[in-house]
Amino acid sequence: MIYPELSKMIEEGLIDYSNIKVTEKIKREKNRYKISPKGEKELKDWMEAENEKDTARSEFLLKMFLSTNKNAEEMQRHILKFKQQSEQRLELFSLFEAQLNETIEVHNNHRQILSVLNLGIRQAKNIITYSRNVYFSICNY
Repeated sequence: MIYPELSKMIEEGLIDYSNIKVTEKIKREKNRYKISPKGEKELKDWMEAENEKDTARSEFLLKMFLSTNKNAEEMQRHILKFKQQSEQRLELFSLFEAQLNETIEVHNNHRQILSVLNLGIRQAKNIITYSRNVYFSICNY
């Protein structure tokens, strides 16, 4: 899904694109993307603008909201899947966190990335706990 956006950004002049051909040192063709001066200005303007309303959407939570005792079995299945996805996300985020902590000074935004990642880790842990609790409460219907 990122490639259509990259193509659109290239067309709009927001990023520049170059193709690195296969050589003895480079074993496969690579595409390199770099933010353009126009893209830098757009990014700066966007960073300075007021935030739009943040929204979080969850099909699972909507199903939980609309569920009844009659569909408890289906909801148990959804809850287990929701928990499993959060466990996978937590595992991935923890790997990213360890890697970023090892290279904290390599890029000037690693601390900010870690801050966002930390929120994702906390959310995943909370969802796992929530899922366990809700699953057992539904089992006791």
